[in-house]
Amino acid sequence: MAKNSKSEVTSNILEGYNEFLRGLRERIEEAQVRAAIALNTELVLLYWLIGRDILTRQQQQAWGAKVINRLATNLRSAFPEMKGFSRSNLMFHILHLRFSPAVDSSPRLIAKVHALWTVDRI
Repeated sequence: MAKNSKSEVTSNILEGYNEFLRGLRERIEEAQVRAAIALNTELVLLYWLIGRDILTRQQQQAWGAKVINRLATNLRSAFPEMKGFSRSNLMFHILHLRFSPAVDSSPRLIAKVHALWTVDRI
């Protein structure tokens, strides 16, 4: 039985390599998109809940603008790597809640719709 040359062995090993690599890359990219959708869904839900809780406190305890400023400062300090906690963002979370009454019944559904809508921006 004749020995295979080194180039024949290398050729046999690499057969199908490009297709294999392409398949791996597609799976990785799909997983990245699914992870981004899940993350966006959770963040939208988080921001909706923050807006709801602030609005509830404002209505029950007559919180004013200074409390929003203080919350923004404290949240940004506690989570410096996150965005979404500036005073204007907190106000946006509240406004979003006020102008999205349908969200009241299903914040998770609205968050998923929002995440799917934004996935093309990833």
